[in-house]
Amino acid sequence: MDEETEILFVHYTRNEDIAQKICDEGFIFVDSFHKTAERVTSDRLDFVYKHHLRSQFGKYVVIIAIGKEMYNHYQNIIKQGNKVLTVEQVISKKQQNSNEDSDEVFWLPNAFIKGYVNSESGDIHINNNFNPKFNSPDFEKNLI
Repeated sequence: MDEETEILFVHYTRNEDIAQKICDEGFIFVDSFHKTAERVTSDRLDFVYKHHLRSQFGKYVVIIAIGKEMYNHYQNIIKQGNKVLTVEQVISKKQQNSNEDSDEVFWLPNAFIKGYVNSESGDIHINNNFNPKFNSPDFEKNLI
């Protein structure tokens, strides 16, 4: 865990195929990233508590890591603006079609997916495309 340079989140899933698909294709979320991803820190007690709450959603823990410098950069821009956005929405691609409930659907690039862990066996799967500093020109456009 590199809290000096990365903001870390976890997402739980029951199916290893889904965890692998997230590594390969990116993380799709509806409306709010924080409904399905939990921010984590190096505070062990905090992590154990969050793991206890989220482990009911599955044993595969997808690790999402976003470069801290970039995260803070977009967070500061959002604070200065008048739009209701989150950093995760800015660094994601908004899908053309919303879901059946007319919620906005976003795709977080797989560059931000560090990998996943089987929380029962301890097996670790690394995403070879991981790049927490990934920054697309589209991100700036998402602020407009």
